[in-house]
Amino acid sequence: SMIMAYFFYKSYTASKIHTIANNIERQVFLARIAEKNFVKNDLIDTNFHRTGTSDHLEENRVHISNVRTEILDLIKLWPKVKERQTEKLLTLSDQYRDLFSEIVKTYREIGFKDWGLLGEWRQAIHSVERTVPQANHSAFHEAILQLRRLEKDYLLRGDEKYLQEIKTQLTLLHYLISEIDNIDRTVTLQEIGRYEETFENYLMLERKIGRTEQEGLQKDFAAVIAEMKPVIDHIYSEARDENHKARQALIAASIIIYLLGFILGGIG
Repeated sequence: SMIMAYFFYKSYTASKIHTIANNIERQVFLARIAEKNFVKNDLIDTNFHRTGTSDHLEENRVHISNVRTEILDLIKLWPKVKERQTEKLLTLSDQYRDLFSEIVKTYREIGFKDWGLLGEWRQAIHSVERTVPQANHSAFHEAILQLRRLEKDYLLRGDEKYLQEIKTQLTLLHYLISEIDNIDRTVTLQEIGRYEETFENYLMLERKIGRTEQEGLQKDFAAVIAEMKPVIDHIYSEARDENHKARQALIAASIIIYLLGFILGGIG
């Protein structure tokens, strides 16, 4: 009974480790789905920019929290010689959480429509348009329209050639404002200045987050994800092998004990 209890315990522990490893893999997979749904849907949803959260964000946080809990449970059960793997995965999951939080925060600072920097950017140029009447100032309003076109082209394509053209257009607007008499130049120039400052802040945040996965925070985030996958696969493979070995040992021990029982019983 003592021998069987030992092998049952070993088999139960190995099975639990295998289940935890499977749960870790599943929770990471679900967290990544929630993360991609956030980027796809919530960045163009004003509710996220207004509240700072969304259903997909909450799902991601729950799954990553579950990953951390499962890893801590695995560390308790895992043999000492293999703890380093799980501790590395714990560190990577914390890095994933922190980087994703920073990316979310930066996206919200950038904003959408009337929110964040893009909202302030839009308000500033609209204020400039309102300060100069349409009548007799067609050149000014054409320059504004050209600026907005260049701005949209840059946001859509990300080509840096548009940045120089935007600066040239802003210089032209400064000159045209100096030629207009029947406006409050100080207020108009302040709004132009606010537009320029907001645009520079937008470019700074864009560089911080990166336009592609090979730049900025997105590059760091992609590196963490790439590092997590082989670690998870290795832990899952190790847990599966341990579970298989424990089951084989339990079956072998059961056969030996039953055979010994029959032999000893027969001799008795």
